[in-house]
Amino acid sequence: GTYTLAVQVVADRPAIARITLDGGKVRTNSPTVSVAVSASGSLADVAQMSFSADGITRVPWVAYQATTSWTFADGDGTKTLWARVETAAGVVSGPVTASIVLDTSAPSVVAIDPATNADLVGARPTITVTFSEPIDPMSWTQLGLLVQLPDGELVPGTFTVTSPTVGTFRPSDDLVPGGEYILSVGPVRDVAGNLVAPIGSWLATDRLAPQITLLATPPLVNDGATSLLSGRLVAPAGVSSLTLVASRVGALETVSLGTVPVAADGSFSTRVTPSSSTEYRLDVPAVGEFGAGSVNALVSVRRSVGLNWSSAAVHAGRVGARVSIIATVSPAVAGVRLAFRLERWNPVSRSWRLVGTLNRTTDASGHASVSWAPSGSALYRWRATAGWTPDYSTGSSAWVRWSIAR
Repeated sequence: GTYTLAVQVVADRPAIARITLDGGKVRTNSPTVSVAVSASGSLADVAQMSFSADGITRVPWVAYQATTSWTFADGDGTKTLWARVETAAGVVSGPVTASIVLDTSAPSVVAIDPATNADLVGARPTITVTFSEPIDPMSWTQLGLLVQLPDGELVPGTFTVTSPTVGTFRPSDDLVPGGEYILSVGPVRDVAGNLVAPIGSWLATDRLAPQITLLATPPLVNDGATSLLSGRLVAPAGVSSLTLVASRVGALETVSLGTVPVAADGSFSTRVTPSSSTEYRLDVPAVGEFGAGSVNALVSVRRSVGLNWSSAAVHAGRVGARVSIIATVSPAVAGVRLAFRLERWNPVSRSWRLVGTLNRTTDASGHASVSWAPSGSALYRWRATAGWTPDYSTGSSAWVRWSIAR
């Protein structure tokens, strides 16, 4: 018979490539990194690959392999590698890149709490170590802090990384009051693998924790109102006064407010007038076998919110007649988010039903407003609520009623 051969020429498309440095790590302490190359061609297999350290100058083509290595130039900082692959048909892919930070600097210890050579307080005190840069969590949880008895026996405990740069240790067994312990930072590494700069060991004595209570009454006050801080110091006995300090919620700075006298029976009290939500702390001095300690109490402050109408009377209006509902927030500040809520009385169910809410933001004078044109005759009521912020708790105005007629 007769046969026809048809030939179709199809152009090969560039291969799809991807490279990964050091298994996807963000940082490394070695200029030589592993390079994983994954690539696939359209019609022909990938045959060659080539790299570049600057995206311009490329090294000669070499046979494709899924795993290789690359050595960057010395010097800390972000390092980027460019790569291209070529198929057996001679089709070259577009460039692909991957970056990693070269970091050869050792991290350092910037803070320890309790400080070196200070007393440990309590049966199971939490010891906190802060580093200059993020640490490898596993290097901390595997003996990041060594607490030892004088004979070298390790004190067991729980290791926790509370933030990228902070690790804590808490003994799982009670320490002995008056006992001495040797502390040292273990082989902690940063995420690049650099070992922490050594700071040596230090000696600490465990002391009994003070026994003290503190209560804020009330714990939530209106702006400008006072709260009573009261409590009792059970031990150590004979302390005549405590130091009172305060810090705004979310702030790092503390302000000294003086001292609070302690009665012979250990009781104490003082009144405070917070200008915003405030954390109060009473510090107990170290006395005898007792170490220094503290106790905290939070007093939250709600903003004052008022509407431009008296809440003691029912105000009159007509359907379609526009009214401005103005809210005032104190302390006056711009940017406070207010929710205006409108409800309507249902005489059948004898209950208030939500009509809707409108969100507004205060201006520099602490004012925000909505414009309202009642659509039907009924009994309505309005209320404005200032939302929660770190400085203030949620505060609402009184309800203001409106009787709308046709």
